[in-house]
Amino acid sequence: MSLPSTASSASLGVANVPDYDIQLAGGRMPAGARRDIRSITVQEDVDALSMFTIELYNWDEEKRKVTWSDASTFAVGTDVVVSLGYLGDLHPVMTGEITSLEPTFSAGSTPLLVVRGYDHRVRLSRKRDSDDYRKVKISDLASTIAAKAGLGAQVEDSGVTHESVARYNQTDLEFLRSWARRIGYEVFVKDKVLHFAKPANTRKAAVTLVLDVDVTEFTPRLSALSQLGEVTVRGWDVKQKKAIVGRARAGQEAKATGDRSSGPRAADRALGEGAAATLSLPVDSQAEADQLALGQLNEMALQYIQGDLGCYGRPQVRAGVVVEVAGAGTTFSGPYYVTSAVHSMTPDGYTTHLSVRRNAT
Repeated sequence: MSLPSTASSASLGVANVPDYDIQLAGGRMPAGARRDIRSITVQEDVDALSMFTIELYNWDEEKRKVTWSDASTFAVGTDVVVSLGYLGDLHPVMTGEITSLEPTFSAGSTPLLVVRGYDHRVRLSRKRDSDDYRKVKISDLASTIAAKAGLGAQVEDSGVTHESVARYNQTDLEFLRSWARRIGYEVFVKDKVLHFAKPANTRKAAVTLVLDVDVTEFTPRLSALSQLGEVTVRGWDVKQKKAIVGRARAGQEAKATGDRSSGPRAADRALGEGAAATLSLPVDSQAEADQLALGQLNEMALQYIQGDLGCYGRPQVRAGVVVEVAGAGTTFSGPYYVTSAVHSMTPDGYTTHLSVRRNAT
């Protein structure tokens, strides 16, 4: 792949030459395939399947025949590790497996091939099942599902033991996602490890990105419209024959160190106290109702500030980490949680585009 000679970024210290490495089934990519690569794109997301695409020239001029679409090099199911960065400083940005080959044959043009693959969440989407679990934590079920799929597990204790958890004709991924949405967790697979936990928006920033130095474009959006000061979850205790009401109020949401005002608090002050959002969800205990209410409050709060950010290629920045944005003024500078990261390496250079969120100013 023809890369630009340099990619300048003052905070990187010196001019750097973009570089990459691709491991196929644990081994190096053949030199011929490396020479034919036109571009590499990795789209990593905490909500959707993460994807990689490798575009190659698919033609042997001497032998006058197609090459990589007929080779076993890129067989479906092959494990792939994509590392990006700069000469002498490469970082893994995606671990997945090949799921499709997409050749293009056009008159007068060199045949091309796009090799596409996804992270190992795809293995959690292959089979539907129904079951009824008794006296179990959702986090324990997540660990069990990870083990069955041959994945490691990084699971945060969900705390609440449920009397009964029903699963009806759902894939493992659908089942975990449905519960993750309810309790304010995320479910994604990174480097063959299943993550089932609250968003890590309170962690220390992995890197600092400075406007006009690292950052080429930053478009944040602050909106108090959807921010409410209280979330209520109502259920029914069948044994006690009484209502169960769980509440979460502004001030309980998770905030990064140094944040001054969360979205729910700011909206209540500026627009008046918001009406409670009542969610009719099946619950069987007070602890579960409180957990669901807090999960919904945290999810709502994390939509207070959302933005898109473009910068010079930063392989250390992946979905699920926190970045510090500097130089955007008092309101919009600070820590942001990365929900998706798109790394693109083309003949024009190496760039990273991020979708970020923040629940406070």
